[in-house]
Amino acid sequence: MVARMTWAEIAAKYPDQWVSLIDVSLEENGDVKSGIVEATGPDLKTVIKKNRNVRSSSHQFKYTGAVKNFLGFAKWDLENAAAH
Repeated sequence: MVARMTWAEIAAKYPDQWVSLIDVSLEENGDVKSGIVEATGPDLKTVIKKNRNVRSSSHQFKYTGAVKNFLGFAKWDLENAAAH
């Protein structure tokens, strides 16, 4: 049996990793409250490949670390774009 973990437990166990979660429970604000880890990896592509057969209505891919560069935009670019 696979154990459900809180988001804090998942982030602590898999620091700076992409995780595939099933049976996800959300906080009222939409953040992950808990879930079951199906796969982990250093990049999203690896985790998606590991999870090609997962079928769950509450399946999510999440990154446990701080996002430093998302879709090619540096944090500085995002902050400056928001300021203008």
